[in-house]
Amino acid sequence: MASERDRELGLRTGASGNAKNGTICVKSSLTTETLSPEEDRRILRKIDLCLLPVMPISYMLQFLDKQALSLTAILDLPRDLHLSDGEYSWASGIYYLGYMVAAYPAAMLMVRWHVGKTIAASICIWGGILAVTAACYNAAGLMAVRFLLGAAESAIAPGLSVSVAMWYKRSEQPWRQDAWFIGNSVAGIIGGLTAYGVGHIHSIEPWKVRRVS
Repeated sequence: MASERDRELGLRTGASGNAKNGTICVKSSLTTETLSPEEDRRILRKIDLCLLPVMPISYMLQFLDKQALSLTAILDLPRDLHLSDGEYSWASGIYYLGYMVAAYPAAMLMVRWHVGKTIAASICIWGGILAVTAACYNAAGLMAVRFLLGAAESAIAPGLSVSVAMWYKRSEQPWRQDAWFIGNSVAGIIGGLTAYGVGHIHSIEPWKVRRVS
């Protein structure tokens, strides 16, 4: 038998629901049950506590990794890898080519497998790829890593959007979508501060520290 929490969440997110007299009515093949406004708000708070802290952090990490190339450009990465202006531009743009190529397979994976597991796997994979960037020693290696990074991160924004659509009613979705997108702005602040701090490390090349930090 399903737990009380699963039953409540099933009622709240059921496909066939409507509102009458301040209560939410959900019909299933077995029975008809109702959630009072108080119960609905309590379940909403539980969902918010589970999802809202995690989603902005996930998107913030994704944006930090995406902008890592521009932040390390001032830490002598182009000089150490002997990049020309054209090669640096390609290394920057090829990220989006990888993103575009992997977007459809990532969407299919979320549909056929599991949204949360796909996002978690994506975070682990792109973390490893970003760390490998510290081992690059020429333009070709950097471009390959940037392409793979874009492919690995292609599931994040769609996955977070799908998660909001799965767990919230339509009227509740707009500001929850905004909430995880705030990670974009936070990453811009944190990225600059970390790059400044890493720039004062002289034991190894600062851009390598930034890639593995």
